[in-house]
Amino acid sequence: MKKLKNKKLSVILFAAAIATFVIILLLLQDNSPGEAELDIYFKASTAYENGNFDASVNLLSAVEKKCPDFYQARLLKGKALFFSGDSVSAATVFTDLLDDVKNYYEVEIWLLRCMIQDSSIGNSVDFGEQLLSRSPEDPRVLGMLGRISAVDGDYQRALELYKRAFLFEEELAINRVDAAKIYFTLMNTDAALAQLEKALELVSENSPLKPAVKSLILQTGASNEE
Repeated sequence: MKKLKNKKLSVILFAAAIATFVIILLLLQDNSPGEAELDIYFKASTAYENGNFDASVNLLSAVEKKCPDFYQARLLKGKALFFSGDSVSAATVFTDLLDDVKNYYEVEIWLLRCMIQDSSIGNSVDFGEQLLSRSPEDPRVLGMLGRISAVDGDYQRALELYKRAFLFEEELAINRVDAAKIYFTLMNTDAALAQLEKALELVSENSPLKPAVKSLILQTGASNEE
């Protein structure tokens, strides 16, 4: 009986040791961001917002190395690379992220932007249409597909896409500006002015787009008077 009790105790102790080992192993493998990584991330976010994209990329690379599962940091790194002009590297970040997180829609939106910038990355039309089939009224996708259509010379398709995007007040005013450019190309300056004035209403007072839109309105108005 005593031997049986000792055997049971040994089994229990062995199981407890295994459980402790597993817990320690999981703790050692924890890739969640700590306080230091979060601090670096916030510094990188500030650098990004201030337009210092190279500094942001460097900071976020350090975070990614320590915490590869910090997906928000990897997304921000890709965005910083995109705005620094390196669409190919940005696309690599986004593609790798999609390998880890399937159907990460926000990442797919940015990957589409990369494809539009550099056709070697992928077919922007096919990829954009796939996104649109999943989210038919996303103004970002509508706007990007509109720009693609405009570049291809399909102004009717472009305007149809822009008009669908206009239904959303939060849509970027740049869609209105792009539509105005098409109307101006078609010699319809009245329609171009109407789009620019609407764009002016959409942008905030602090937006860097506001003076640009005002300038376009003056130029279009002057052209209309001629």
